[in-house]
Amino acid sequence: MAQVYPFPAYRYNASKVAYDRVLTQPYDKISPAMQDKYYAADPHNLIAIEKGRVFPGDTPAGVEGEKNVYTRAAAALESWIREQVVVPDSRPCFYSYTQEYTVPGTQQRLTRRGFIGAGKLEEYSAGVVFRHEHTLSGPKADRLELLRHTQTHTGQLFLLYSDPARVIDKILAQAESESAPATELTDEYNVIHRLWVVWQPERIDAIHKAMADQKLVIADGHHRYETALNYRNERRKENAGEQALPDRAEASDATAASPSLAATVAGATAATEHIEGASASVATATAASLATGATPATSTNSAGSIESAPYETAMMTFVNTRSEGLTILPTHRVVANIPDFSWATVRRYLEPWFAAEVFTFSNDVEKSAMRDKFLKRLVEARDSRAIGVYPAPEAGKSGAYYVLTLRPGANLAQLLPNVSPLQRELDVVLLHDGILEPALGVTLAAATAEKNLTYEREASAALDAVDRRAAQVAFLLNACSVDQTWNIATSGEVMPQKSTDFFPKLMSGITMYRV
Repeated sequence: MAQVYPFPAYRYNASKVAYDRVLTQPYDKISPAMQDKYYAADPHNLIAIEKGRVFPGDTPAGVEGEKNVYTRAAAALESWIREQVVVPDSRPCFYSYTQEYTVPGTQQRLTRRGFIGAGKLEEYSAGVVFRHEHTLSGPKADRLELLRHTQTHTGQLFLLYSDPARVIDKILAQAESESAPATELTDEYNVIHRLWVVWQPERIDAIHKAMADQKLVIADGHHRYETALNYRNERRKENAGEQALPDRAEASDATAASPSLAATVAGATAATEHIEGASASVATATAASLATGATPATSTNSAGSIESAPYETAMMTFVNTRSEGLTILPTHRVVANIPDFSWATVRRYLEPWFAAEVFTFSNDVEKSAMRDKFLKRLVEARDSRAIGVYPAPEAGKSGAYYVLTLRPGANLAQLLPNVSPLQRELDVVLLHDGILEPALGVTLAAATAEKNLTYEREASAALDAVDRRAAQVAFLLNACSVDQTWNIATSGEVMPQKSTDFFPKLMSGITMYRV
């Protein structure tokens, strides 16, 4: 089952930088405006690595003397390590990571708890790590080039595990109660991120053992997970003797296979000792233990060590499905460019399957009131498989919002004949296979290409797209549940793209892992 190990993370040195000025959101959530903001915040901001700027004179990756976003990322990271702006911890550790946040659209304040470790990379066919969505080739090609050049994971993979007894959560909470966080910052979404170093051998051993019988589901980071697999496979081929991986490898072989790691080990003795639990971390030579599979002399834990080479694992944040604070937000669908679109025609098609509550308005005052009632009703009716609809009002006529709910006794096997019973329980599948494709002609291929379909996390943004005539109709969804996501994934099935939005996102750079 799952193999999860402690590792000595590289972290920003608090004596040289402020965390809230150097950490970023995940690369795929960084808009051009956010990129500019990060660049302006600090010369050591992770943006230079996570999603650097592309310049007109850049050359393609892989050509002789290449100069591009990837070479600049690698040079920046090596410079920061030499300057001890980014430094590794003194021993392999787990890292307790909490995020305190307000659920969007509510006043509810929650805390999500997880821990960061190095998880062994597994093919999906092994039945240990499960995906819940398909990936696209473009993002994986970009992330693979970045990993080839930097040999460092800076972004977090978000993995779910299931621990009803909350054994690990209790260990993490106890560790948190004993010291101030090593890292603390508030991001642009008013999320408070806190990190504690869990270094005690008995706690490391207990966490390692508790994870040993777990299955893992990717919540966020499918592209990065598959990129890590591809990178692992490349490194295996480069090191011909690693097709049958030994339990341990010689230090000289391991460091030779990872030049950036070897350079770090060679220069690490110049740093002072890490103060456990303090906000400043400094470099030591024990990073070599990660590559060799040896348990460092500074640690007596029996949790095992990373098998043979660090590229066999990836940095992951593990969150218990039974923990409090695990929030999934819906992603709404906005439809445009449908030839001869007629909401009246669509309604007639849907009539046998769906009942409709209508919220009509004829002026802006009524519109605002009906919009609030519509959004409230959509949530209230979620157990009836509610889908919200806002078609563009016809010129000179009243507008309306609609809440569609499945009629009692509706035969889902007849409405959704080509999907599994588990998939039929998902509102997003009901929308795609029961409405978008048969009633509007939006096929899976068109949806994937975003030919007729775009996505919005905020309901207001989806509705506003219709109001400004950028869309013909918006479809609003309630979020799927954690259990639905888990059950779909572990059954070997996948959801439509953008079915889940786990909130909040994990900060990139809060820990880093060199491979």
